[in-house]
Amino acid sequence: MRILFILLAAISINAFAADATPSTTQDRATQAPQCYNGDDGKFYKVGEKATISGVPLVCEATADKKNAQWLGVKHTK
Repeated sequence: MRILFILLAAISINAFAADATPSTTQDRATQAPQCYNGDDGKFYKVGEKATISGVPLVCEATADKKNAQWLGVKHTK
């Protein structure tokens, strides 16, 4: 009886672990690139502007469009 209980517990744990892995991987693949602002403690979408430590910055996508990074705002003349 103990063996049956242990076997059922092991199978159920394995089934829950197997179901969780693909969905988290898929969520990351479909997520748009974002920039993190530690001053605000939140993420910004590509194209949004923010001031971090007094420096005006804009969130720009990298060349491969898979990630994003903070770049300095271009000054207008």
